[in-house]
Amino acid sequence: MILFNFRISWILTYTVIIFVVSLVCAMLAKFAQLLAASNIILIFLILFLYGMTIITFAFIISAFFSKSETAGAFAGFALILLSLLYFAVSLTRSGYNEQGPVSAVPSAAQWCMCLLSPV
Repeated sequence: MILFNFRISWILTYTVIIFVVSLVCAMLAKFAQLLAASNIILIFLILFLYGMTIITFAFIISAFFSKSETAGAFAGFALILLSLLYFAVSLTRSGYNEQGPVSAVPSAAQWCMCLLSPV
């Protein structure tokens, strides 16, 4: 029960931090006309959900390591590797058709990559 309370307290702490930072970033992006044609609610939602997936990823990784330095280094490295999967799709695009961009990466593989956090 104590471990559960400990984890919930950190989840709530980081949720509040991510909520505030996402809200400020979304408002800055909207009022600075960085994303003038976008809805501020969608900008906030994308930033908030991305932040929550990164925090969840960090909690999952921390369960496998006893030292925080090792977990932090591995999580950062794993995050970079997962982000590089984006380039596998974006750099293999050969053009566009009526359904959208055409890529050498099969559609099923693209859908599976969408389940990974930072991709």
